[in-house]
Amino acid sequence: MATALDALADLLDAIHDPEATSWTAADRTSTDRFCVGSAQIDVLRAAAESVRAASHAPARPTRTASQRALDLQDGRVLLLVEQIVRAFRQAHRASTAIAMPDLKQIGWKFSSRSGKRAKKAAKAPPATIITPRRASELEVAQAALAAANKAVAEASATVAALESKGA
Repeated sequence: MATALDALADLLDAIHDPEATSWTAADRTSTDRFCVGSAQIDVLRAAAESVRAASHAPARPTRTASQRALDLQDGRVLLLVEQIVRAFRQAHRASTAIAMPDLKQIGWKFSSRSGKRAKKAAKAPPATIITPRRASELEVAQAALAAANKAVAEASATVAALESKGA
């Protein structure tokens, strides 16, 4: 945990470094929008140190928590998750290669849908009958899709290999 906090602080420090060539002004603006500046970097580093110190301290007896305290912590966590989801949405809009996180049961809280459901059609569309010709076309389309997926996987592996070499 301490290593992750330090790594996050280093990343944010690199983004805010004016001499860094790999980060743009838009990246700096995005971090400013989420109020992540030098003060938060210092807080992350202090938190990493406290985690390291706590890992050496003996365990303390547990204490009970009130429902109000638990609800307050839940609200804080949801606020942080909302900020992270907004950051992922912004990154996904910039590049579709960045996947949106799967939020499972709490995904509905962060959905951008209006909540209105479309009216059901009064009549179901007629079922399509798959003839041998259509089945053949379907198999050809599925084969083409499989070939395209294989080409994408190979290209992704090549890009990953080149990035790891620093090219």
